[in-house]
Formats: sequence, C-alpha cells, structure tokens
Amino acid sequence: MLTNCTILVIGSTLPGLLVLAWVYFRDQLREPPHVVLVTMLLGAVAVLPILIIQLVGAWLLGIDWADGPETLTDALLLAFVLAALVEEAFKFLVLWLYSARHSAFDEPFDGIVYGLAASVGFAIIENVLYIFGGMLEGGGAGGLQVAALRAVTPIHETCGIVMGASIGIAVFRRKPVWVVIGLLLAMLMHGTYNAFLFAAELPGVMGSEFGEAALIAWALLTTVVSIAAAVLLVNRMRAGQRPVETGQPLSAPPVRGGLLTTGSVVFSILGTLVFTIGLSLGAVVPADAVEAAELAVGLAICCSVPSWLLGCLLGLLGLFLGTRRSEAALGIGLGLIPCLLVAILALVGILGVAA
Repeated sequence: MLTNCTILVIGSTLPGLLVLAWVYFRDQLREPPHVVLVTMLLGAVAVLPILIIQLVGAWLLGIDWADGPETLTDALLLAFVLAALVEEAFKFLVLWLYSARHSAFDEPFDGIVYGLAASVGFAIIENVLYIFGGMLEGGGAGGLQVAALRAVTPIHETCGIVMGASIGIAVFRRKPVWVVIGLLLAMLMHGTYNAFLFAAELPGVMGSEFGEAALIAWALLTTVVSIAAAVLLVNRMRAGQRPVETGQPLSAPPVRGGLLTTGSVVFSILGTLVFTIGLSLGAVVPADAVEAAELAVGLAICCSVPSWLLGCLLGLLGLFLGTRRSEAALGIGLGLIPCLLVAILALVGILGVAA
C-alpha cells in the first residue's frame, strides 16, 4: 500500500513540479535555488498548523470533516473559510515574512516564482494526506481517483502565481492595495473550486444522474480559467522584466499574432463552459425526464467539441507562426484534453453497450 501511495503522490505532484520548473526557467533573472527550496519547505511545513486550525474550526462549526458536508452552508464554510481562507493566508505569510524580505527578491517576477514554490511545497504534503485517506476509504481505486483529480487541477499552483504576482507588484510599484487584491483573488479562486467539489459530496447530489458530474465539471472549469489566467500573467510579467541596475527591458519586443493565441485559449475555455452548462442542465432536469437530460448533455457535446477543435486549430497556427508559443500550447492543451476525455468516455459507453 505504501508503494502504491508513493507512486500516486509522485504522479499527482509531477504536474506542479513541472509548472515550477517552467516558471523558474522562464525567469530571465534566475532566483537562487536554495531560496526557492526553502520557500517550498516552508510551504510544506505550513500544512501542520493549517491542519490543526481546520480540525478545530470544523469542530467549532459542528462539521464532521471526515464525513463531508451535510448542507450547502457546510460546503461553503468548508470551501471558503476552513480551506481557502486558512490555506491561502498561511501561504501568504510564507511569502511576506520570508521570500519578500530576502535580498534575492529584487523584481516583480520573483513574486511568481516564490508564490508558486510555496504552493507546490504545500500541495505535495496535502496530496500525501488526501491520497492516503482515499486509499484507506476506497483502496487503490479510491487513491487513484484522488490522485487523478489533483493531478489535473493544480489550483494551489495557480493561486500561488496570482498571489505572488500581486505581492511583486505591491512591493516594487509601491501599491500596497495589490497585497489585498492578490490574497482575495487567490481565496476566491480556491474557494470557488472547493465549493463545487464539496457540493458534489452533499447527500442529495451524490449518486444522481448528472448532478455530481456537473459540479465536478464546474470545478474543472474553474481550474481551466485559473490556469489560463496564470499562464497569461506569467507571460505578461516576464515581458516586463527589467534589470534592477539599468532599468532596461530584457525581453524581445512583443511578437505579432497575439489574436491567434488569445482566440485559441478563449475558444478552448468556451467549449468547456458550454459542456459544463449542458451537464448542469441535465442535472436539474426532473428524474422522470431522462431523455431530456440526455438530450441536454448530447447538445452540449455537439456544441463544445467544435469550439475545442477550433481552439486547437488556432493554437496550432500560433505555434506554426512562432507567436507566443506557451499561450498557443495552452490553447491546444485546453482544447485537446477534453476532446480526448469525451472520446474515451464515448468509447467506454459504446463498448459497455456492446458487451
């Protein structure tokens, strides 16, 4: 069991580490590795006080954390207060009390690097706890389900990027209000994602035809939007990097073709939005109208697949023209992955009917 848990933790954590590596090497003024590592370790250590506060808070609110929420109010309290508020506040403290006070923190983009590092450190330990809990409850299948969800939803990493960028702006442009904006945005993104997942655990939702799937789809959509925002933020702040001594820009002039890559991301997200709305409509249809629910989901798939494919096409054109490659790759990924998932689910359904 321990070996399986280790494999699942590595698999669920690898995407976050790859994102950290991408951001680290995108930085034109590289950060000292030891400072990045210490920030990661502090993010990981923060799990202990966070866990204590969450358990005590759940007890005070009368919520059984292990069994999940019983009401919508419980789900919202768990999502926005005990999870988003507490976790993002501690990650903020790591950035503000250590990283931002270090001499290596010498330009705005550093906030992104260290914000992401603290988030990755925290996510690694949290993955261990959640995957181990999933395996205790549902065996290998339960652990795999948790690991897969956490691998494709790097919400901690995107929140770390947004919060870190805001701290970088606040420190070097002398606009303290951006500290508050960044913290609130991170809490909002994190809380919204968690709210959909906790709502999917409500007694009246679990086991319904499309209800649980629709809420998970909304959580995935929240992640997709946050990933797009994080990538665009990284690219824009990287383009504005300047050496502290000279004040001259390091990056090349902006390239043409931004409309292609922006359109790629927009159409890919739009396809996911349409698909999620279709699932939601299918979920709210009365139980005795199964055909209407299936029609809503079918129409959503028919409308979303062309949007995903158009997003992929525009992204491929952007790559071919050499314009904003990371944004083009983002649009392709956000369009191609859901297309493949829908195709796999359709194939499984066909094979199941044939059997």
